[in-house]
Formats: sequence, C-alpha cells, structure tokens
Amino acid sequence: MSTTKTTLVILSLVCILCNTTITATAQSLRGNGQPPIKNIVTLNPFILFSGIIVDAKYERTFNDLFSLVVNPSFYNPPTFENRGDYSSTTGIYSNMKDYNLQTLNIWFQGRFYLSNKSDAPRGWFIAPALSIGYLSVSSTNNTTSEKISANTASFNTGLIGGYQAILKGHFVIDAYFGITRYYMANPQASTLVKQVYDSNILPSWGLGFGYAF
Repeated sequence: MSTTKTTLVILSLVCILCNTTITATAQSLRGNGQPPIKNIVTLNPFILFSGIIVDAKYERTFNDLFSLVVNPSFYNPPTFENRGDYSSTTGIYSNMKDYNLQTLNIWFQGRFYLSNKSDAPRGWFIAPALSIGYLSVSSTNNTTSEKISANTASFNTGLIGGYQAILKGHFVIDAYFGITRYYMANPQASTLVKQVYDSNILPSWGLGFGYAF
C-alpha cells in the first residue's frame, strides 16, 4: 500500500473515531443519550390544602433548551375575616368579614433550561410567564352589613424559576418559585385584593408530580 493510501486510511479512521467521540460526548452532556422527552403532564397534589381547586400543567418541548407550559388553574381560598376601618382617602375597604376570592386563570410559561448536562425538559430553568383570567371578590362590612363585591378580567405577568427532574419510569418532579404581578381591569376589585394581600405583587411557588412521554 502506497504512503498516500496509508495516510488516507489513517485520516479516515481518525475522522470516524473523532465523530464517534464527539457524538458520545454530546449525548453524555445533553441528556446522557436518553430518548428525547416531548410531553409532560403534572398536577399539584397539595391543591386541596391551599384552596386551589385545579392546578394542572402541560409542557411541550420544542428543542434542547426551550419548552412551552400551559397551566389552567382555579383558586378559591377559605373564607376569612379582615378587620379595620374604611378610609375614603385611601379607598381601602376594611372592617370586613366573610372575605371571598375566586380566580380562574390560564398561565403560559416559556421555559428556558439552563443546564449544559441535560436536555429540556430536565434540570434548572427560568421562565417568563403571563396569564389571562377572571377574578371575583366579595366581602361584608361588619358595621353596616353592606356587601361589597367586584368582578373583573385580569392580566398577570410573572417570572418563575425552578428545577424539574425526570426519574425512572418517566416519573416527574417539578419544583418552582417566583413572583407574580396582577393587573385588574376593575379598580374596586384591585382595592379589595390589596386589602388582604397588601400588594398586587405576590410570591408564586409550587410542587408538581406527573409523567413524561
């Protein structure tokens, strides 16, 4: 065999070896060679204890770094009493009882996965979020027995961070935390909500369990 042919054979073998090594390394760093996960369904198991009636998520993966989450939720916390005085200056409704709040929202998250050792939807992520929804709030004045209520459409934004693990059997654990800003079309509804929570900016957190496929 000539020197030229020998050189070409050696270069070909080196190229094949390099390609195999690069592919194996990429598989190791990006999902460890596991089959790609395209869909995840999770449910918050603590909903009955927090007043949330529905809190389910569907996640669809589009590439190694990004997924879209759709999260319908219905929130109806236990009725409670709020004490204080009404102020015409601040517009705050106080000295109230039987405070009731119901919200129905559909959240959308764009999750960006940050780990260089695994593919989406595995590992740490950060997600801008927004929702459209409907809010109903009511309460009764302790002194006058006047019932104050308001219904409104709402538009909400948030920033969420968290970690999602896919275990054996495609079992999923999804933990997240962040902040949410609520915008309400009806000023009276916004005032009533602020009366209890002191702000339209609230923490958001959760723990979900589900299945990947």
